[in-house]
Amino acid sequence: MKRGHTAIAWFTLAGLLAVGCVVENNAPPQDPTQVNTVPPAGTTTTTTATATAVATATAIPTATSTPTATPTPTPSATATAASSGPPAPPTSDMLSCQMDTDCVGVAANGCCQNGSKVAVAASQADAYKRSFTCAEPHPICPMIRILDTRSAECNNATHQCEMVAADKIQCGGFIRNHHACPDGYRCQPRGPDIPGACVK
Repeated sequence: MKRGHTAIAWFTLAGLLAVGCVVENNAPPQDPTQVNTVPPAGTTTTTTATATAVATATAIPTATSTPTATPTPTPSATATAASSGPPAPPTSDMLSCQMDTDCVGVAANGCCQNGSKVAVAASQADAYKRSFTCAEPHPICPMIRILDTRSAECNNATHQCEMVAADKIQCGGFIRNHHACPDGYRCQPRGPDIPGACVK
């Protein structure tokens, strides 16, 4: 009889354990996608506020992100400096004369001195030189030199100084301003009181 009660007790205990396991195992399993999807109380506001703050921070453009216009280069004064071009010939007041002694041959104005000469009034020689300034302080000049053998004389018809080649000079003659031949030439008369020609 005692063994029967013991068996009944073990059977009852085993049954209760089985029922408990079944009840525990019958609980609906949790969806893995739903785990920790609901934040704990008090954190929802913080998360929302943080997201709002981040969104606000990224929406405000910074000073470095603002595109700046590319500055337009302005031409420099040296780039726009224009060349003065060929020098102007002497003005009429620089050429005025009455006698050959009023005229002098000077180096022609220009950036490069190549030996060429112009005739000007002796009193205007400095004014003629100052009338031209080369735009380039250090121009590149050709290595060439002209041997200008012309003479400065006063034209008796126009009363202006001019450069005349030796073979074109009308020398001598019975006139107030008679022209002379340059060194190395002599005056060959053409007749009484008629200007002659310069010959070697």
